[in-house]
Amino acid sequence: MSSFMDNLADSLREWTNTATQKAGEFTKVAASKAEVLSKIGRLKMDVFQLQREQNREFAALGRAARSALDAGNEAGLVGQPEVAAIRKRITELDKAIEKKNEEIKLAYGTEGARDEKKKQKVEPEKPTRKHTAGGGKKSAGKKATAKKKATAEKNK
Repeated sequence: MSSFMDNLADSLREWTNTATQKAGEFTKVAASKAEVLSKIGRLKMDVFQLQREQNREFAALGRAARSALDAGNEAGLVGQPEVAAIRKRITELDKAIEKKNEEIKLAYGTEGARDEKKKQKVEPEKPTRKHTAGGGKKSAGKKATAKKKATAEKNK
């Protein structure tokens, strides 16, 4: 009876240690995903703000074009310093938006890479004889299933 209790206590200790370790790993994975997703959220918000600023610049360009057209100065529109400054700012905003979108793609790529690493790292342990029901012996049903799988793979 004493050895049964000792084995039970050892199994419980081992299970508790494994569960604690797995919980720690999952916590780290969740924290890294939260970090990546918050970075992506900030980048998307930056893109949104840049797009709003760009829309304001387009509106200013439209106002400048309208005032030039009202004044009968269609040909001189491109040469106006105000219009040139607005066009330059719109181009800068285009580049900034493009850069932020690239950062978002990289962040999504980082998240995917981390997921793959974690999938490889956190694989379930194969049960030992000590942890399986029946002392590690396979039942007849399991043997038949294994044979079916092997036969199916050979037939492919």
